[in-house]
Parts: sequence; C-alpha cells; structure tokens
Amino acid sequence: MKKILPIFLFFLMSCNLLFAQVTNITGTIKDDKGRTLPGITVSERGTKNQASSGGDGNFTIKVKGIPTALIISGVGYKKQ
Repeated sequence: MKKILPIFLFFLMSCNLLFAQVTNITGTIKDDKGRTLPGITVSERGTKNQASSGGDGNFTIKVKGIPTALIISGVGYKKQ
C-alpha cells in the first residue's frame, strides 16, 4: 500500500496538468478595407477570457482549449 500511494498521487497530478492546457491565439483585427483596428475586444465565448487589440490591431488571447469560438466587439461595430 505504501508503494501504491505515491504512484497514485503522481498519476492524479499528471492528469490534472493534462486537462489544464491553455492555448494562445494571436491575430490581427482588420476592417473590410484591410486597415488594422486598435482597441477591439476579443473574448472567448462562455468564459471571462478576453484581450484587446493594440495600436497595430494585433491581439493575443489565452483560451482554455481548441476548438473555441471568439467574439469580436468594438464601440460602433456589430459583434461577430
């Protein structure tokens, strides 16, 4: 029993690390004319994860896993 307990605990901790994977998604927000859009919010659907595009329109968001859905929103624009 004393030999099994450490192996069992190691297995439980390994499983927890496996399921807690976080993925970074990067991209650039552009309008229909190809111009970059700063200050646009990118959110992961169903979570509180969000990021904003910088002055060059680039963003990086950490998501809980793939596949996921991103919601793009900004003042004066329709959510997509």
